[in-house]
Amino acid sequence: MKSLTLSLLIAAACLAPSAHAAEPAAASASECITLSTDQQVVRAGAERDMLLRNADQHYIVRFKDNCSSVAQSRTFSFVTPDREGQLCGG
Repeated sequence: MKSLTLSLLIAAACLAPSAHAAEPAAASASECITLSTDQQVVRAGAERDMLLRNADQHYIVRFKDNCSSVAQSRTFSFVTPDREGQLCGG
């Protein structure tokens, strides 16, 4: 599982007791991923982080600050200025 630390976003996920999770690798500030149309987001009431599945890759997306409205929002978008279709750490 890769970890992206973002200025705007954060994500959390629960793992099944039988699942084995590897320690997430730290992402560099300049690392970007190209967002696919095959996405799934798990929020589970999270105010500071969420889990993003982008095709067959999984990421923990973290907000810089607490964002209580993300847990209640029906829709939201990942936007990185000057990087259309990409999500970047930093």
